[in-house]
Amino acid sequence: MKKKEKEAIKNWYYQLADSMVEEGVEKTGHIQEVKTIIDRLQALHEFLMENQEEIQYQELYNWAEPNLIDFAAKARLSVSGNMEIALNALYSQLLLRLQNKELTEETKHAFSTISKFIAVLSKKFHDMESGNMDFQ
Repeated sequence: MKKKEKEAIKNWYYQLADSMVEEGVEKTGHIQEVKTIIDRLQALHEFLMENQEEIQYQELYNWAEPNLIDFAAKARLSVSGNMEIALNALYSQLLLRLQNKELTEETKHAFSTISKFIAVLSKKFHDMESGNMDFQ
């Protein structure tokens, strides 16, 4: 990595930390920018769930939904919307991996269902952001 890239990443982290302090979310919560993205993901999710042409997405979500509900209950999350639950689940998976925690096959499977549906949602979100999505 070039020095310029390292400096840009370092500055991004400093700006993120400053935003967290300014918004009072140093220990818990999300900065407004993240909340806005979660709201937009939730809106896209709702659109996809109602769109008769999005059967693959709906099946992936329906496959993951019981795992989202279980995760929210086990993690005692007080969040609104399954997008925030899903993102919290994937963040928890990352933390568990970084801590070298052993996961049961059931837990791996649950995270996998969430990851697959979020992967499709993020592709569709990218398409929407770049103007390549047809909203009919």
